[in-house]
Amino acid sequence: TNPAAGRESPMVGIGATGGQIQIAPAFMVKDDTALLGIRAGSNPLKVVVPEFTTQDIGQDTPISAVTNRITMTLESSVSLLATHAASFSISRLTGASFAGSTVVVTDVVGGVPVVQTFCTLEGTSGSVDWDDA
Repeated sequence: TNPAAGRESPMVGIGATGGQIQIAPAFMVKDDTALLGIRAGSNPLKVVVPEFTTQDIGQDTPISAVTNRITMTLESSVSLLATHAASFSISRLTGASFAGSTVVVTDVVGGVPVVQTFCTLEGTSGSVDWDDA
């Protein structure tokens, strides 16, 4: 089991001795492959604490009786792609109203396409469930 705190992968060494054989100690080569969206996440004993590194929210207008778009920017220390079965909820948008139970999520330039990231509980890609309770 990994520890609760994050840490980098240590340098791992190997050497051998026995009888007439002696192989000098050397550092092993890590492959530095990304894993779960983490750079060099495949390196042994590297641990990353899952957290939101960016969680910004804003709106288009504070004017009454005008359609208002809520914009959220989320970045995390680990991948939230649907293939990793991550789920999360946004709460305390008290007073927000929406006609229906599904909200379409739109792409942001430079971001991960929403069809790869978001889906409803029924599996509709590019949308999220809305519950105003």
